[in-house]
Amino acid sequence: MRMDHFLERGSRLYPDKVVMSSEGGSRTYAELQGRVARLAHGLKVRTSLKPGDRIAVLSRNCPEFVEVYLACSVLGCVVVPLNYRLHPDDYLFLIGDSEAKVLLVEEEFAQRLEGPLEELGSKVDTWSIGSEGSKWPRYKELLDEDPLIEPEGPSDEDVWIQMYTSGTTGFPKGVLLTHRNVVSTALGLALDVPFNVDPCKVLVVAPIFHIGGLITIFASMVCGGAFHLEREFHPHNVLKAMSEGGCTHAFMVPVMVRALLGVGGLDKLDFSSFRVLMYGAAPMPEGLAKRAKEVFGCQLIQGYGLTESTGVLGLLMDPDHEVCPGATCREYSMARIKVVDPRGMPVGPGEVGEIVAKGDGIMKGYWKNEEETREAFLNGWLRTGDLATWDPRGYITIVDRLKDMIIKGGENIYPSEIERVLKTHPSVAEVAVIGVPDEKWGEEVMAIIVPKAGSDLTAEEIRRFCRAKLAPMKRPRKVLLRDSLPMTPTGKVAKKELREEFWKGMEKRVH
Repeated sequence: MRMDHFLERGSRLYPDKVVMSSEGGSRTYAELQGRVARLAHGLKVRTSLKPGDRIAVLSRNCPEFVEVYLACSVLGCVVVPLNYRLHPDDYLFLIGDSEAKVLLVEEEFAQRLEGPLEELGSKVDTWSIGSEGSKWPRYKELLDEDPLIEPEGPSDEDVWIQMYTSGTTGFPKGVLLTHRNVVSTALGLALDVPFNVDPCKVLVVAPIFHIGGLITIFASMVCGGAFHLEREFHPHNVLKAMSEGGCTHAFMVPVMVRALLGVGGLDKLDFSSFRVLMYGAAPMPEGLAKRAKEVFGCQLIQGYGLTESTGVLGLLMDPDHEVCPGATCREYSMARIKVVDPRGMPVGPGEVGEIVAKGDGIMKGYWKNEEETREAFLNGWLRTGDLATWDPRGYITIVDRLKDMIIKGGENIYPSEIERVLKTHPSVAEVAVIGVPDEKWGEEVMAIIVPKAGSDLTAEEIRRFCRAKLAPMKRPRKVLLRDSLPMTPTGKVAKKELREEFWKGMEKRVH
């Protein structure tokens, strides 16, 4: 099965039922299916795309973005969603590495793409989403012609989405997600959360260039539900959708929940239709979770997973928060997870090991990166890089990370990317980037730098340098200048020792 099959089914069984709404209006199953069919035909005719070709998309949450995902499901093309928070140099790498033939972009990001597109030359056919004054042809022109024949379509094992995740080597890796990966994960969520209730209207506030926000759209569609797209996260708009818009489910990261609870007048809002708040990408402090449950009167469900697992490996259901406080999850319907030692052998209850996983949601591999793909698996199980303990009831609790990674506000940031940029500064001799605790974001980026002898390097100069070279979320907010860095016997920076200085006294080394 492919996701466009569920759309086509909905257009036959309940054609007049609204499936998607946004600030621009709503679309029924029949309307959305018709637009997707025309878009698939338009892309095929106007851009000469073939099955397997890549389409990159740079956009905030909007109906057109969803339509592109579904049209590519019909065509057998691969969607490459781009994070709109990145630096232009990142786009040059991502578009080039993915070998995208077509780029769909919202006009607000046009200036950011001028440099990358100039370097790429005529390799990318660029179209503008939702702009009347663009120098590129417009998205709506792709919808002009009615399809004459229905394409045969891809198989379940073909790649549908190539979603980039930061890499420990300093360069992003393209995670290859198949139709089976996405549909099976959506079905698992629909079953376990559940989404198969009437009414079901999912509030989508997380960006759909990430798997966390995207998979909730598809979970609603597989059971004939609806979803409401927020273009971006604005607390007042989100609260209105939760209290007045009939939304029943939502997925957020903890920093979003904190922002919602900071708005005044919450006691005057009616959240009686809102049932389930899913959260993930970072742990939620116990006090914040308790207040969210009190204010919104809903179930809380924590999701655990990663891009390589199509976003979900386990869930911590609402009662589990009381049964095992502080736990991360138990495995959900469509995955198997266990905690193992470096040889892949299960560790005993209470012992620390790495979480590994199997299931239909596990990625096909990394795009043109056989070595990284091999290293991502241990005896056929996906390695998560998360260190955890487990108990006989099946509760898994993450205690640290095996990978050198920072999670800031739900965004994965690899220090190696930042270190690679900082090492190009002429006054930097050595550098180490680590994550340190932060009340608002969970973790914040810190750069610890050894200046070259005789230089007059300052922390402000490093911040200024990073503003020109790095996306805002990757810029170190905290900069320390030191005479030296601790080293391991093999000559590497002892990051564990550095991190211990800032995490001392905390039960977990993750936030």
